[in-house]
Amino acid sequence: PYHGNITSYNGSTFTRLLHNSSSGPNGSVFALSGYAGYLFIGGSFETTGMGFDSRNIVAWNISSNTWANVGSLDKASGASAVYGLHLGDASMGNSTIYAAGSFDRSGSTPLKNAARWQNLQIWTSVGTGAGSDLNDIAYAVAEHNGFSYYGGQFTEAANSSTRIPLSGIARWSSATNWTRLDNG
Repeated sequence: PYHGNITSYNGSTFTRLLHNSSSGPNGSVFALSGYAGYLFIGGSFETTGMGFDSRNIVAWNISSNTWANVGSLDKASGASAVYGLHLGDASMGNSTIYAAGSFDRSGSTPLKNAARWQNLQIWTSVGTGAGSDLNDIAYAVAEHNGFSYYGGQFTEAANSSTRIPLSGIARWSSATNWTRLDNG
């Protein structure tokens, strides 16, 4: 399989990020986000060929030109992918990477279509409490003024046992959990 599907551009020339064609995501790349010397890469792939679990998410250490294991975001069964990645606003003290996609776990941790990589060490649920999730695929994620915004084909979010009806867009913060935007 071809693993050279990521390039950089310096203003005049494209260069393959991965000079060794035997490593890299073995499928589609949909999202990129950089933080603290790492390029987080999301998409629909099974491996990077580096011997660790990297389904749909991996990080590239820019200074050492090596892969970093950041776990996986996938489903117990069926197709899965990471469609959106976003770094929280570092100027507000938020160094969390947010992920949007079609997944229901990271290892044994249940996550549903929205996740956050905290303190450069673990994927956790975006919402708080068991069952906090989006009920269908999230395609995009952005952050503004301390709020994370998700867009997709979901129709509701859950804050523990409370379901909030939505129409494809949701707002989240640690203070308010999942909320609607106006009429959803």
